[in-house]
Amino acid sequence: MDTFTPFQSFEFNCFEFQSSRYEEYSKGKCISSGNANITVLIKKNQHQINVKLLGNTLASKIKSEFEFDVLISLEDRLQLTIFPQKTNVEDTTFTLLKWIMAYTREVKNFTSTEPIVGHIFTNNMKIVKIAFKMANPERLIELY
Repeated sequence: MDTFTPFQSFEFNCFEFQSSRYEEYSKGKCISSGNANITVLIKKNQHQINVKLLGNTLASKIKSEFEFDVLISLEDRLQLTIFPQKTNVEDTTFTLLKWIMAYTREVKNFTSTEPIVGHIFTNNMKIVKIAFKMANPERLIELY
């Protein structure tokens, strides 16, 4: 896996990733898994990062279109996120990061199928996995 200098902005125009399977976790346990022939398209425009899940067969678990404000590096991954000053999410890691980083918007209320963060894992700068974390209830969907 690639490593990065943490908490740096990561500049890009577009990422595309073709998944073939997924795993869904809740409370640290795999609650569902299977085939998922989904194309993840991540495009940056002037003010936000748009994410589309083309051919989304998991629409009851995760929205097909959503957005983030920034892409930053963590030590072992890249993280897509929004840092709102006020939100309906009560997540310890999310709250900690929004205190470390500057707010990217005043208010953001997330739905149960809208990710609060996305993680992009790479090996030799090739995407090998993308994970999306939802809150209310807390779940993680990993696409491979």
